[in-house]
Parts: sequence; C-alpha cells; structure tokens
Amino acid sequence: TGQPFDLDAFRQVALYIYVGGADTNDALDTRGMTAEERDAICQWLSCSSNPLLAQRWPIAQAIYESVGANAQFKVYPGVTHTITSQMFDDILAFFAQHR
Repeated sequence: TGQPFDLDAFRQVALYIYVGGADTNDALDTRGMTAEERDAICQWLSCSSNPLLAQRWPIAQAIYESVGANAQFKVYPGVTHTITSQMFDDILAFFAQHR
C-alpha cells in the first residue's frame, strides 16, 4: 500500500481466530522459500508431515499477544477442516459483540 503498518489501528480490530482440533490442513506455504528458510520456519513451528494445527496454537496466540492484538483464540476439539454449526454460532456471537 505504500504506507507503514499501523499497529495502533490493528489493535483496535477484534479478531476471532479458530481451528478444529483435528485439522491437518496446513496453511504454511513454503513455496518460493529456500530450504534453509523453510527448515528455520519449520523448526520454530515444529512442522510435521501430518500436522495438527491446534498444536501450534500457543505459538500463534503468543505472537498476537506480543503486539497487543485484540484477538480471541479458540480450538474446537475433534473438528477437522470444516466449519460446524457451533463454530458458525460462535462467530456470529463474536461479531455481534464487537460491532
């Protein structure tokens, strides 16, 4: 955008970050990275060939908390890569609360 990142504005945005506890659909895209870059990231994130994303949740949460983000993290036990009716209801309630 040609503008510096506005951390204060970012902190004002309410974020609902969720994952299914049995989700193995890893969003970590390592295309275009050197082997050294990929290995460094995977070492930090404890990558595996069949990842449970919820296992990395504490790392992600700590990153957001370190900058004072207004983020709520939730893991839905037993849920794979999908959105359940409970998740949908929770998302609606979250956004209704943060209008």
